[in-house]
Amino acid sequence: MLTASPSPRRPRRACATRDGIKGTEPVRHASGKGGLQREHVDALLALDDHEGLRSLGNEHADRVWGSTRDADRHSCARSAALLLRTGEEEGARRAEQAAALHPRYHSKRNPDGLELQDCPVCGYDAFNSDHGDEHGMGVGVGERLVCHYERTPAAVAEEAERLIYEMRWADY
Repeated sequence: MLTASPSPRRPRRACATRDGIKGTEPVRHASGKGGLQREHVDALLALDDHEGLRSLGNEHADRVWGSTRDADRHSCARSAALLLRTGEEEGARRAEQAAALHPRYHSKRNPDGLELQDCPVCGYDAFNSDHGDEHGMGVGVGERLVCHYERTPAAVAEEAERLIYEMRWADY
């Protein structure tokens, strides 16, 4: 149940919310120009602070998650197309060279380095990691040396969290 706030700002925010709804009406009904101003957005954010209405942060997180997955799928598709153009022989040659190109872990020179990892696109152990995930699950951020599949920090975080979930619930 919503309760009235004794804050003197409440009436101004309520007016701003109503004005924002009125301002977007022409756009929503395709009958003219309109839009939100900063005060309207501030009023919506203030409304979202109420414990019973919090959802804008979740919506934003869902959009970020969706765009991360879309970007990863795009990177996979681009890499698969490159692999088709270059062919099997070139892929095998690049995989052999990957070991020489990859900067291995070293406590002083490359403390964030990981060993070469396998690639979900080309299948070769040719993933060159710039550094690992923040959870220490061994998922690397970087680019494949054969097909150039690129794994972003956001995709790495999602994969590491999936591994944590699987590890935690494996016995249940």
